[in-house]
Parts: sequence; structure tokens; C-alpha cells
Amino acid sequence: MTTLRNVNYSGPKAKRQALADFKAGTLQVTRVGYLAADKTLLAPVIQVDATARPDLHDLARVHRSEGSFDTVTAWDFCISTGMTGLARLSVDINRPVKTRFTILFPLQKFFDYLDNLADDFTFLSVKFDSSPMGDALAFTYDPASLKQGLTLYAATRLFTSEKGGRGL
Repeated sequence: MTTLRNVNYSGPKAKRQALADFKAGTLQVTRVGYLAADKTLLAPVIQVDATARPDLHDLARVHRSEGSFDTVTAWDFCISTGMTGLARLSVDINRPVKTRFTILFPLQKFFDYLDNLADDFTFLSVKFDSSPMGDALAFTYDPASLKQGLTLYAATRLFTSEKGGRGL
């Protein structure tokens, strides 16, 4: 599922508030990359700052010992004609533990990485900054939902640049 939000409010204060609300409680991405799973397979991985979420520190170990999780993911996007673009990936884990976390991707910085994920992958591994080296949580996501939001963001940027930054 993809949710799109267009942040064109009556003034700059309302826009700043909408962006702050969208970012609230999210985990910030600190690094992105790929790990070699074997000689022919790359696995996408991101590292996030989870210092504010100590409940997530042991999640990868639980995943490793308990096996697969019952996980639901959803992408949503906050896109403004002022070139602001944010993507959020919400991850709901329902079994064997129940928790939720949301990862924030500023699109200006991570667009190319996310576009590659949408084109070539259906799974993602997350390493929490605070977890031991080598521990990561893996889950699947809907690449079509990701691509839909990225396409709208790219079209909005193109349209805004053609209008001299004024947008609609």
C-alpha cells in the first residue's frame, strides 16, 4: 500500500508543521548499501539510528532465533512542489513479538538507492546502529508501491523545475 501526501499548505508555517508531523517518531537512515550474500547475489541493507528505541536493539537476535516474523510493510510519501520529498517505510511486526517502527528516507539523498530497490529487489535488511555487528532484520516490501511514490516525486521535481520552482 502506498499513501501519498502533497504538502502545499497555505503558508510556510503550515508546511513546516506538516513535514514535522510526517517525520515524528521515525528512525533516521545513517547508511545504505549492499552486502554480498554469495558470489552472485547482493542484498540491500540500511543502517538506522535506533538510539531512541531500545526495544529494537535485540530484534535481530530474536529474528535469528525464532525464524521468520509476521511482518506487514507500507510506504508513504510526503511530496512538496518546493522540492521537499520524504519517503517512510512503516514496518509492523506481529509475531513472535509485536512492535512497529518507521524509517525515514529524505528523497533528495536516497532517491537513487530507493529507485534501485524498487527495480531490482523485494526485500530489505535493516541494521540498527545499537545492535551488534552482523545483526540485521530482513523483511519484504512491495516494490510497486515504492516505485509509484518515486515516480510521483520525480514528476513533481520535473514540473517544479520547469515552472521556476513555483509548482502548481
